[in-house]
Amino acid sequence: MTFKYALAAVTALSLTALTTPAQAALINIPLTFDPESGNTSSGEGFFTIDDSNLAPNILLDDLSDLENFSATFTNLSSIPSTTTFSLSDLSDWIYRTDDLGNIVDVNFFMGAATNTDGYRLQGSGPLFIQLSGNGELATYDITPGTPVPEPSTILGASVALAFGKGFKRKLAKKK
Repeated sequence: MTFKYALAAVTALSLTALTTPAQAALINIPLTFDPESGNTSSGEGFFTIDDSNLAPNILLDDLSDLENFSATFTNLSSIPSTTTFSLSDLSDWIYRTDDLGNIVDVNFFMGAATNTDGYRLQGSGPLFIQLSGNGELATYDITPGTPVPEPSTILGASVALAFGKGFKRKLAKKK
């Protein structure tokens, strides 16, 4: 009798999944900020977006499309010599892919504002950004890395696979 209820529950869940739209997964895209013109500082960071935005010919330019952002620059020639920017520091951003889904532009803007350390980020061309403040003026090429699923997305998929494997094993024992 328990097997029938379990089968009914799985069937109901499967039908619900088919009739409701799938929730999009969040993807982290790592960033490297490579210095230009003899600058010895560098930076690393990431931004998080919905995975549906990894499609070809996407243009995002609204902060509401950005789930998370962090960028840390180290070895700056001014004081403090390390600074971090977060999503709350930004006033605007742009993210664009080509017809193959490759990232051709990602940039971040702060307007006239600065972060808590007195630094400012300003996009100055596709995959090119300028950091200024506290006597610092440095430019960087932005290199986006390979998109990585958020840990919660990986955990959810693992739980679903484990449940499916366990249920399949239980079905095999019943036969």
